[in-house]
Amino acid sequence: MSIYQTRILHARRDRDFGRVEAQVEIITHDGPGVPAASRKLLVSVPDHAKGRLRTRVVREAERLSEHFRAHERARTIAQAARTVAA
Repeated sequence: MSIYQTRILHARRDRDFGRVEAQVEIITHDGPGVPAASRKLLVSVPDHAKGRLRTRVVREAERLSEHFRAHERARTIAQAARTVAA
């Protein structure tokens, strides 16, 4: 999976907890002949940490997207195994 585009759609700072919440859209592409897929995620990062805030928000969204993709892949494989076993 390669990430084609990442956009921060909305962000807000929660001063009580010292975090920034952002809604991020990630557009991914899996290869030739496969249509691009879009996923919207809500991420939260500390507002006062090392590095640029935008970069931290995008990296967290990318990490979360990879996690969801791996979970979906494992679920698909498990469903296929159950279908073959039945």
